[in-house]
Amino acid sequence: MSARPILVINLGWEQEALIRTAKEFGHPVVGLHPDDSYARDLGLDYVEVIAPRNLDEVLAFAEKLQPAAVVSDQCDYSYFACTVIAEKLGLPGPRLREAQIATNKLLQRQRAQEAGLLQPAFQACTELAEAERFAERVGYPVILKPVDNRGSFGVNRADTREELRAAYYEALIHSHSRLVLVETFIHGVHITVDGYCFPESGHRSLSLATKTLIKDRQVAIDILYPGELSEPVYQRALENNDRVVAGLGYRFGYTHAEYMVDAQGDPYLIEIANRGGGCYTSSIIVPGVSGIDVTRQLVMDSLGLGEDLYRQKGGQDHRAAYLKFFVFPHGRIQRIQGQEEVLGLEGVAALRLRVGAGDEVLPTTTDADRHGFVITLGASRTEVQALAERSLQGLKVTYA
Repeated sequence: MSARPILVINLGWEQEALIRTAKEFGHPVVGLHPDDSYARDLGLDYVEVIAPRNLDEVLAFAEKLQPAAVVSDQCDYSYFACTVIAEKLGLPGPRLREAQIATNKLLQRQRAQEAGLLQPAFQACTELAEAERFAERVGYPVILKPVDNRGSFGVNRADTREELRAAYYEALIHSHSRLVLVETFIHGVHITVDGYCFPESGHRSLSLATKTLIKDRQVAIDILYPGELSEPVYQRALENNDRVVAGLGYRFGYTHAEYMVDAQGDPYLIEIANRGGGCYTSSIIVPGVSGIDVTRQLVMDSLGLGEDLYRQKGGQDHRAAYLKFFVFPHGRIQRIQGQEEVLGLEGVAALRLRVGAGDEVLPTTTDADRHGFVITLGASRTEVQALAERSLQGLKVTYA
């Protein structure tokens, strides 16, 4: 290879935009993926099959490769591996201190507490009895979650002692450290805020959405940009997000945060990642809403180029977007028609189905088993919601 390569960790469908962008910078692009399921049509120069959590193998490969840059997006495990490589090889990227805080919910809670940030009361539990005592002290409902897993795996709300018992063991099963975090449940509006730590402009909150969750599950089915909050509360949430990023010390790359806004308009931190949001949030939605290509910014920053797209643009746009998840009725699918027609609609930026012919549609219990989604972009909330509804009507699902 004439030039040192860019190493991309994780080659799933969510990383396709990152891979294509990396290829535009004149470097060979080498990928690292946990299995051989990666897309073969992305023009990668070489792919090594290693699970990102196998850090010894990941580091050995990176030290042999000596890449010019290492990048990842939309996956906590890949992000952590990327950070380890960047720190060990002296490449631009987040540092291990930030990666530990971003991927360990207990450590994040402790650091947020030290920084005086608004968040729910919490406790790490090594046994069920500790969770029960916490719930009796603060009152139901409570949220139980694994300390160190990704997405919504093992995250549940408990309204009774019986529900707490089931939720505790589900969280324990999904916790790599076998520690369970129990927190007070904050009643209010669930929001997500995405931002980026620009090299000159500093951290900027680029989008804010309100989320609708499946009843009794911490799984989003509707995410609407801009969020449906009053203007004062909206601005307070954005300013608070910048304080949270500063308080936790994130200094490189994306930020993707979840909050609950209570009746007084106070945003309580649920968690904040130092990577882009999944389901094309960082690669399609944030650029579509803000007008800033944060995927390109990440690659440039990882190469140490020093350009600042926020400063070059002179600010950001404020457009609308809608991430609408499909929840299909139970049954075995015979066929789904209309995908090409939906993708041809102006304003439909993405359509992805996770079920198809021959699949049995099962209940959605985690982020990973939602049945599919559509992303629409436009000038207003009304426009993007109407387009999403039109897209859903355009899909013809036939059951066997």
